Amino acid sequence: MLTDSVSLAGVRGAATAMMTSLGAMQAIYIGVLGFADFIPKEMALPLKWFFAAPPMLWLIALYLCLKMLKTDGMEVRLKAPNEIRDRLTAVVRDKQHDLDVAFWLLLAGLAAAALLLVWRRVM
Repeated sequence: MLTDSVSLAGVRGAATAMMTSLGAMQAIYIGVLGFADFIPKEMALPLKWFFAAPPMLWLIALYLCLKMLKTDGMEVRLKAPNEIRDRLTAVVRDKQHDLDVAFWLLLAGLAAAALLLVWRRVM
């Protein structure tokens, strides 16, 4: 009953789509770092760690999406419709919050990658 809910199905679909985009962005970014000599060899090691920020943000977002897709075990009394509705509302609210945080981390990673690209061009 809980997994067939329209709200929960929509949130899960959004998380699946976000995971696909996160995987694509990580592959492209890591490909650029690995094959294009994007990080200058003469740069100090502490400054090189800035280039790890976007994939780290995306990994946290990916974790939140996976956490959102994971089913939670719960005990529901079928003769208590108010309890079922309240529990479903709480589950959807919590999963939507995880999805919102993942979305903002995705955007933060994109912003960090764009800033690093500009910074690299200036150097």
